[in-house]
Amino acid sequence: METLNLYFNHRLTQLGYGDDMEIRYNLSYCQGDGMAWYGTICDHDVLIGRFIKSREATQTSVAQRLRVRRLKGALERHIALLKQWSNEEVEIAMIGNDRYHHYNSMRVESEALEASELIELISEDAADDDDEATDTHGITHDASVWDSYISWLQDDVEAISHILEREGYNICEAIVAEPRTVWERSTPNYVVTVELDGDDGGLSHWDEGLALDTLSDLAQGNGCMYGLVAWVECRHSGQLLGRTSLGGIHSTQSLQDVDGRAEGYLAEKVYESIETAKKAIQKAAYAQAA
Repeated sequence: METLNLYFNHRLTQLGYGDDMEIRYNLSYCQGDGMAWYGTICDHDVLIGRFIKSREATQTSVAQRLRVRRLKGALERHIALLKQWSNEEVEIAMIGNDRYHHYNSMRVESEALEASELIELISEDAADDDDEATDTHGITHDASVWDSYISWLQDDVEAISHILEREGYNICEAIVAEPRTVWERSTPNYVVTVELDGDDGGLSHWDEGLALDTLSDLAQGNGCMYGLVAWVECRHSGQLLGRTSLGGIHSTQSLQDVDGRAEGYLAEKVYESIETAKKAIQKAAYAQAA
């Protein structure tokens, strides 16, 4: 669904995973449902910020929180070192086959050299160039922080997968529903019907920023998107005489409760369908008279 792809990509970018991940999901209330993403993390800045905040949240004193904040410098130093001597990129790889995508189908992988390997490599290079001795203690410390960060990433992708799965379900429930009749009136000759349906494509025509703001509300269980279709039929022949529709309607009500009255669109669509039917009847009458 294009709407969910837009939202999931936006959320992953917000969280630091970038905007070029391969997003996979299945949200049909079946076993194996879930949401996952795969790809390469090249920029760690946002993720490091979240990693530090998660560690700070477990500390009870100012001194402890200050020590945690110093981990940011250790990570940045180690990433700079990996860029020069190894590989700082992290891969979110798929586990198993391509059938299920959920919190347990992602594995965080790093090909970064271990601290001992880095020390050996850098020391050999320094010896060849008669440079100063390598600060092995600093590398070992920073590498341990990197290892903690990689472990946190694995926990984070699993936790975020659960969160986005829940938000995805909320969006689906706010824009996808079986059509239902919300208003109907009959006269001796005509029947006027208004049908409401979830509108999963209505946001595609909106400004992207506004669409994402609306999706963020829907993801938290606030409101819905729907469309209305109104038509007039001849009661005797069943012939369609007039029809009008409107999609992309945003409401603060749930999709189960909304009926178009609060936003004023139900009355508008009834009026338009009747006017369209009147014109069709007049046109037919003129044609018959001629």
